Amino acid sequence: MTVTSGTKLGPYEIQSPLGAGGMGEVYKALDTRLGRAVALKILPAALVTDSDRVRRFIGEAKAASALNHPHIITIYDFGLKNDRYFIASEFVEGRTLRDFIATPDLTLNQILDIAMQVTSALETAHTAGIIHRDIKPENIMLRPDGYVKVLDFGIAKLADRIDPERLLLGVFTGERDSAGTSANAYIADDPPSSNSQSASFDSPSPDAPTVFRGNTGRNELVGTIEYVSPEQARGLTVDPRTDIFSFGVVLYEMIAGRMPFTGKTGSEILTAILRSRPASLSHLSPATPSELERIVERALRKERYDRYQTIRELARDLKHLRQELEFLAKLADSGPENRAAYKVSDRQGAFSPTDSTDSERTASAISERRHNLPAPLTTLIGRQTEIDRTVNLLRTDTVRLLTLTGPGGTGKTRLALETVRNWSNSCFR
Repeated sequence: MTVTSGTKLGPYEIQSPLGAGGMGEVYKALDTRLGRAVALKILPAALVTDSDRVRRFIGEAKAASALNHPHIITIYDFGLKNDRYFIASEFVEGRTLRDFIATPDLTLNQILDIAMQVTSALETAHTAGIIHRDIKPENIMLRPDGYVKVLDFGIAKLADRIDPERLLLGVFTGERDSAGTSANAYIADDPPSSNSQSASFDSPSPDAPTVFRGNTGRNELVGTIEYVSPEQARGLTVDPRTDIFSFGVVLYEMIAGRMPFTGKTGSEILTAILRSRPASLSHLSPATPSELERIVERALRKERYDRYQTIRELARDLKHLRQELEFLAKLADSGPENRAAYKVSDRQGAFSPTDSTDSERTASAISERRHNLPAPLTTLIGRQTEIDRTVNLLRTDTVRLLTLTGPGGTGKTRLALETVRNWSNSCFR
């Protein structure tokens, strides 16, 4: 930390350091005009001549100040004093999500509550055309009353407008370069041009700087390495689905107490993100509801068109899951005869060491799904990609009718049945 207590930047008087990262140093300060505490983020003097860092710092102030949401940190002021750029924001009393993950204190109800608050914040950002690009536990603050604040829009970017239909097909527009021209569009997750190079990393750490940069010529790999999406790892232009992947990593970590993608070096972590499948949550935390495991698995899919297409879809599934768990908890309290009537099976055991109430134990219950679909006589093999993409279409708010067409005997009826079966498991609560 380079600024001492008592230093003044305009009306702000530094009181104590809060932390430092790749995008600046943060201090608790006093706004002498209003007599209130603020968080003052300062770009170190050594970086004032770095035009890229200054651009990103100003961009953070613009991005966060453009958003008005109870779960997004509020920006009060921005300025340049004594050759130092600063951002004054609300001071959030509390701890970061990282502090909670490091202890066995998170219950399933708390995890869902935190997740729903973060998705609400991200939905507002995405609706405003802003991609955070650095969702991680360190950037999620929890107040003592459980209220969540999403911090640090230091590497946020404005998203190009994306046609929903093209988004479903995995097509996205190119990122505009400094000259104002648009880079070539990529289809789905095609690799960048042959003249681009991969970035290499050697020292992964939760406290590592936020910005990692490779000689990609056109795109940069930005973000915290353990939380970057596959498209970020490849140096491709990103869209809002990159935040969905990063949030999936955070959600996985809250449940399992460990990261889904690990390695001894940054390069190994990138390889895991691109190629490896995380360990099953039901194996690491046996009381994890199967629906929650499905939500995380979908958020962490390598191909962006296989993931949730919007954060709103993910939030909707979390909401449905929470409603079901609340219903099961009430059912458990109402007596064994009602549990038997609904055929609710409760796996014994708490979700976490501190999770011991009846309602929490019921969180791991599995409810039998009932529908009028005919039972399949054989397993459908080799068409999971088609099923997943069709389900994605059905889950889109703008789709009301979906028709499968093709020559006779190609399996349209079976594909439709399997699609509805997959869809109903999460939609019909």
